[in-house]
Amino acid sequence: MQSARELALQHSPQLTSQLARLEEGHEHSWHILQQAGARHEPLVLNWRTSPACCVIDLKRTLQQGLVHGGLGWGLSVSELVMKCGHLSRPGLIIGHAAQPLLGLSFPNLKRLELHGCHFTSPDLLRATGKSSVESLLQRLTHISLLHCSCSSEEVTEQLSQALGQLPGLCSVHVTSTGISSGVLQACGSRITTLTYQHTGPRHMSDDWDQLAAGISCTPNLLSLTLSTDKGAHAASSAQLQQLAQACPQLQTLSLPCSTINQAGLDVLLAMQQLQQVELGAIKPLQASRAHAPCRWQRLVVREPVYAPCITLLPLAAIPSISLPGLALADLHAIEADPSSWLFRLSSGGVGSLSSAEALREAVHCLLAHPGLRPTQPGQLHVHSAACSSQRASPFKLPLSGVGPLLAEMRPLMVRLGTQRLVLDGLVLAGDEVAALGCADARLSHLDVRECAILPDFWEKLLTAMPHVARVHVAKRARGDHMARLQHLCVTATRSVTLVFGPRALSAEEAAQLGAACGPSIHREQVVVMTEEPLVVPAGRQGLGAASHPGCTHAVAQVHTAIHVRPAAVA
Repeated sequence: MQSARELALQHSPQLTSQLARLEEGHEHSWHILQQAGARHEPLVLNWRTSPACCVIDLKRTLQQGLVHGGLGWGLSVSELVMKCGHLSRPGLIIGHAAQPLLGLSFPNLKRLELHGCHFTSPDLLRATGKSSVESLLQRLTHISLLHCSCSSEEVTEQLSQALGQLPGLCSVHVTSTGISSGVLQACGSRITTLTYQHTGPRHMSDDWDQLAAGISCTPNLLSLTLSTDKGAHAASSAQLQQLAQACPQLQTLSLPCSTINQAGLDVLLAMQQLQQVELGAIKPLQASRAHAPCRWQRLVVREPVYAPCITLLPLAAIPSISLPGLALADLHAIEADPSSWLFRLSSGGVGSLSSAEALREAVHCLLAHPGLRPTQPGQLHVHSAACSSQRASPFKLPLSGVGPLLAEMRPLMVRLGTQRLVLDGLVLAGDEVAALGCADARLSHLDVRECAILPDFWEKLLTAMPHVARVHVAKRARGDHMARLQHLCVTATRSVTLVFGPRALSAEEAAQLGAACGPSIHREQVVVMTEEPLVVPAGRQGLGAASHPGCTHAVAQVHTAIHVRPAAVA
């Protein structure tokens, strides 16, 4: 009778092999691969190492395969993913080999992803066997070299030449290491899809010249993705113009971490061959481009768009648009730039006719678009303009009096089927809760981030928003919030879960709440991944300790979850 593992290897389209201990080594790997090699259907093989096993002997494992299984023993493997070690220390050392083991073992390999590998020789990726006319890796079309390195410049050049000899290679994903430039130069005009991820302590703009030089070697690019681990990148019109000149055939441009301004938008609109565009954020526009020629088939924006910008974009000409939400006007930025659209929009005060009219026009424009989609299904973001993570504004005071503006957005929430509403940089009181109360029965999650919560927010929460089952609060409420929160827990007539970040509710307050409410609530600690500002330690890469605006990184935080379970409901 076949074991469960053997059945899985024969029928599952994907296999993950994890090395947990170094002593398992190639014997364990070969045992797994031997069973996978008997398949006839295509197989995606994920080969990983745990922190306890940071180095594996790939060469020895593949040699075992050739000895026991013969040439092409891994015939079924069409995609190979190898994630090894950590960013600071590569876990897979790829050295000299008498044979091009990868091509001999996996003749049908189409995609290869290497994470954290250190090359001391390019032998593994050679495209020829013992005879110079024996071609290998003929079907390989995509390669990813993420956080990989080479032992010397000579090895880097040899590796680039080896990749340049792969006839079908047309898609490349690289990080900003010494390997990336050589690979782009070697593969050149054959590359049609390029994903470039900028890493390291420097910003992408600081290394733009090197990046532009590499992209200039790929004139036949059809799809280009540029991202950075720094969180934000202000893409200048000059940089975008360089991309336009270097990639005259570009059809898909993805800049998920980049912010563009009016001049940048004009450059992108002039690239008439573009069909799909993804942007991080759009800065306030000064002139309308609503009727500008535009052949884009799809537009995706990652950050909430300033409401007045909606009517200035050529959305009517774009069949499909994806937006995460809207950013409302912020009076606190007027002092920085009295001539900006913020002054014209808010000159009568936040919540005035001008603000409401601008938002109403934006909502009406979006509702009339048949191809409108949320960037994240089921989510809608409503932010204050100054609290956008893409904007380095010194003003972080929350925006008040937004109840009428939130009421204007209810039709948009219904249209998008909003299940989770994210509020950031706003003052939330009873009026704001009431404005959102009749939005949609599908609204079940409320995510309150850098907002100022007034006491009557708690009073109206459960009655005005009867369908909300989970509320996540990141910042401490104003006033005597403990008394209001305790009253909510004791008098609640329905179940609700309240999740508080470490700045919103201390451990002592959580214990106090538990003692006061008794069996009406159940407390537990949950781990939540949050985005925190990136701080570079003093002395690293010659920099002093500093927090970079717009630069964030993921941090695991322990939050307190309060499950309100009234006796009548229980």
